[in-house]
Amino acid sequence: MGKIEVRGNAARTVDYDRMKVEINFHSVEISPTAASEKSMKECEEALASSRQFLDSLLTDDEYCEMSKKSAKAQKELVSENNQFLIVRDKDWEHIYGMIEKDSGSFGRFYSIMRTDMSNRDLNYMGVVLLINDDFWNYTVELAAGLENDD
Repeated sequence: MGKIEVRGNAARTVDYDRMKVEINFHSVEISPTAASEKSMKECEEALASSRQFLDSLLTDDEYCEMSKKSAKAQKELVSENNQFLIVRDKDWEHIYGMIEKDSGSFGRFYSIMRTDMSNRDLNYMGVVLLINDDFWNYTVELAAGLENDD
């Protein structure tokens, strides 16, 4: 369990179950504080871009068709398409519960499962996006901020 702390206009602390962030300080010309702020900004931009990509998958014909199906069919599709992400049984129960209670939540799980997460770092991010609701909601704000900057 860990935390990512964000300061400034979007101040918050985001908890996550699993995530790996590697930060290397190669320059002595920049202070550790400035370097960490720069790294945090780069992480946020990468997350925002990743979230925009995931959202773009929700225009697929398959998603449009599956979003009209029953919660049972949606849960089966999510389970069958999980090739890369290892999560606990209680996380699957949470995912299935969300699909049953909120028809809009299927898009979240569909887009993550449709993405190749075989890369170790993408896999870490995929698991966090899959199981951590607060972190998922945080990426919504990041992606919206990236769109506003364009």
